[in-house]
Amino acid sequence: MTGQTISHYKILVKVGEGGMGVVYKAEDTKLGRIVALKFLAPHLLKDEEARKRFQREAKAAAALSHPNICRVYEIDEAEGRTFISMEFVEGETLDKRIENGPLKIAEALDIAQQIALGLQAAHEKGVVHRDIKPANNIADDKGHVTVMDFGLALLTEGSKLTQFDTTVGTVAYMSPEQAQGVKVDHRTDIWALGCVLYEMLCGQRPFKGVYDKALLYEIVHEEPDALTGVRTGVPVELEFLVNKCLAKDRANRYQSAGEMVVDLRNLDEKLKSGKSAVVSAAATQAAAAPATALNSAPAAPLRRWFVAGALGLLTLGFGGYLLWPGLAPSEEDIAAAPAFQKAISDQKMIAVLPFENLGAPEDEYFADGITEEIISRLAALDGLGVISRTSVMLYKESPLSMRQIGEELGVDYVLEGTVRWQRSASGPGQVRVTPQLIRVSEDTHL
Repeated sequence: MTGQTISHYKILVKVGEGGMGVVYKAEDTKLGRIVALKFLAPHLLKDEEARKRFQREAKAAAALSHPNICRVYEIDEAEGRTFISMEFVEGETLDKRIENGPLKIAEALDIAQQIALGLQAAHEKGVVHRDIKPANNIADDKGHVTVMDFGLALLTEGSKLTQFDTTVGTVAYMSPEQAQGVKVDHRTDIWALGCVLYEMLCGQRPFKGVYDKALLYEIVHEEPDALTGVRTGVPVELEFLVNKCLAKDRANRYQSAGEMVVDLRNLDEKLKSGKSAVVSAAATQAAAAPATALNSAPAAPLRRWFVAGALGLLTLGFGGYLLWPGLAPSEEDIAAAPAFQKAISDQKMIAVLPFENLGAPEDEYFADGITEEIISRLAALDGLGVISRTSVMLYKESPLSMRQIGEELGVDYVLEGTVRWQRSASGPGQVRVTPQLIRVSEDTHL
């Protein structure tokens, strides 16, 4: 089509092609501007459902006006060809940028914020993108990011064309609900953005199955490798933020893109001020120090471990205080805590309840992150059943007794605790963690 004139557009060059359409750079001869024209893919021209979906894309995108969303100028048909005229965005897609390696943390946070702001505007208009991925986001040389291609957009109101039971989207970035073919809402975009953020930080996708079926299984049933185990220097708050986006149960994700924007901005400010606790991936491979070294060793060596020491103190009763350096141990660290291993040698099931935050309200995410990390590490132990994070989060601030909770969950032991982050002007400060291991049958502390 290069060189042809369609309506009042002169086709200049083909710039891209996807499952739904072909995109050309073109000149609007009436207004004298460069635009992008997206035509329905030739092999789909006779597909009525594809035509309707293509038209739905135009309606959905045309209703949106935001600096981080590609603008749509018009939808038209000429010579039997239906097309959308939209803003021509100069820049590089994120997938091309990631090919050069993981992005700097500050850059990844900035890009994620811009995408989230665009999604927030779309969601407020009742539009769900459903196909957020690196290839659908373009960053220019000034760092401005534009969300592209609402070709799979779902109008949550007023559309009889919506097929909720149809699996639509790029497999590697599908949410569990998309993978299962159930009704989706705006939180499916939050999951996908979590996948994109993970990939920007690690240079690899969170779910890496070779075949589509393997990928779908991983998305629904498995957890990605921890950020802090893949990349050095990742703030513990950032790992928690990504994990919240990738919660299997959408009720445990960010409930709006706006909420995510707030946390991204707060974390960005903490990083700039140097107040964020940073996890070293290399240090997670180091051996844990003996529990008795806690009160005598200097602060720096304590940065080799946190959870391993906490677990080692469980059988010593509550009141064990640890310095939190923002460092998660390896599975070997946990296995090296003999006191805890002995205490649970005859256990079958354990539930780790959300640790209570005794610090400032904005540190609530920190306590939740500790809970999630302990669940993850305990689950790695052979012979021990651990109740999922999704199930235990339902008991956050529950008025039920430990025995009632334990019986409802069908566990032998319950682990609860409190967290207080004592900040320091010169660094991350200290965190006091008070764990309590409870035998459900007797409602007693161990």
